[in-house]
Amino acid sequence: MSSNLPVKTEDEQHLELAVILHYSLAGMFAMSGLSLVLMVGLIKRLFVFVTDLGDEAGNLPPEVNELLDQNMPIVVGSFVALCWVHAGVVVWFARQLAKRKHRVLCLIFEVFHLIAVPFGTALGILTIIILRRTSVRAMFDRSNVIEPTPCPTTSPT
Repeated sequence: MSSNLPVKTEDEQHLELAVILHYSLAGMFAMSGLSLVLMVGLIKRLFVFVTDLGDEAGNLPPEVNELLDQNMPIVVGSFVALCWVHAGVVVWFARQLAKRKHRVLCLIFEVFHLIAVPFGTALGILTIIILRRTSVRAMFDRSNVIEPTPCPTTSPT
């Protein structure tokens, strides 16, 4: 039995792996934002135990409780939005890698992505190594070439 599937080069396989890992990392960022929403109550309880503002029953004074109730959703909501925006950006860059577009922009993003320890660092190093290869550079250059479309010719009547 012979298969008619095209044989993928090692570079194509590495790029596909990088794309899959980027999608996985984006999911992790999105879920970490969601976990902050679930931890709002725990953060408030932790604040009682860390500070000496609570009474014997573990209740905060009304002014501190009101301040936390007003500001906690804003702070947590900001962090959640930041996590989700970051996840969306990672997905966009994964799509660009899959389409073989914007190689230099992907390299710049991966340099900034090194800050996201430990998974972003490992994935950033892997992707930088892949994108610096000359054969991968040629793959990105070929995909950015726009083929000219022939103009329709009209025959004189």
